[in-house]
Amino acid sequence: MKTTIDIQDELLAQAELRAEQTGLPLQALIEEGLRCVLAVPSPADQETFQILADQWEEGTAFMSNFNQIAAHPAYREIISMGAPAVPLILERLAEQGGHWFAALRTLTAADPIAPEDRGKVAKMQAAWLDWGQRNGYA
Repeated sequence: MKTTIDIQDELLAQAELRAEQTGLPLQALIEEGLRCVLAVPSPADQETFQILADQWEEGTAFMSNFNQIAAHPAYREIISMGAPAVPLILERLAEQGGHWFAALRTLTAADPIAPEDRGKVAKMQAAWLDWGQRNGYA
């Protein structure tokens, strides 16, 4: 049976190898790994997200003002879930689309959308899904 020390040594060795292969600093890879671990949603997070996302979509289906859409209580509650909501949002975005952009910006402090693509929903979705893959969410 492996000890905690054995597992830590293996993880460090894997991180060092990846740093060598990619040319990225070891510290950046460790931070990336921690960010991904912290973003793993629990089954309860998944269930809560599904309920809230359904409520948000049903409650805003006939709205056109994005400020009103983003102000919906279910959307705000999803944002309050923090990092575990990010992979759930990206998965829902890939499967069903939707205007998840403000939530993703708030939760990740990232904005992968090119200025010329603002307002082009398909391109905005593609930019976020690509960002998710590059940042270990896919």
